[in-house]
Order: sequence, then C-alpha cells, then structure tokens
Amino acid sequence: VTDEDCPSTVADVNAVCECTHQSGGERKCGLLPEDSQWESARNAFVTYLKATRNCHPAAGYTMCGAPTEYYDWRCKEIKAQ
Repeated sequence: VTDEDCPSTVADVNAVCECTHQSGGERKCGLLPEDSQWESARNAFVTYLKATRNCHPAAGYTMCGAPTEYYDWRCKEIKAQ
C-alpha cells in the first residue's frame, strides 16, 4: 500500500495511506487539507465522548449530559456533510 492508493480530489495530492488489520486488506487513508471540517467534527466527538464517559451504553450517541459538547459535535458533523 502506498499513498497513491489514497488519492484526493486535488490533482497530484494523496493522503497518507496505511494498511488495516482487517482480513480483506482494506486501506486507511489519512485526512487531507480539504477534510478540515471532518477533522473538527471528529475532535468535537472525542471531546463529547470524554465528557460522557459515565453514561450508560444504551444511550448510544444521543445526548447524555454535556449538552454543550453534544450540540457542538452534531453541528460540526452536519456542516461537514
């Protein structure tokens, strides 16, 4: 697997490409500069997860305490879509 296996929409720009541990040999591509909104959403999601560690797993990814963090994550995710 090389970085050429992770092309971007920008000519001659590739993401860092890594192998996964899955049996199908899937690749994992790193984020690109045009993915900044997704990176922001991911970081907000991590913040939300850390703020809700004590929530019951049945709550899933619904708001479980930490409403500020929840709405920040969801807003950034919607903007990135």
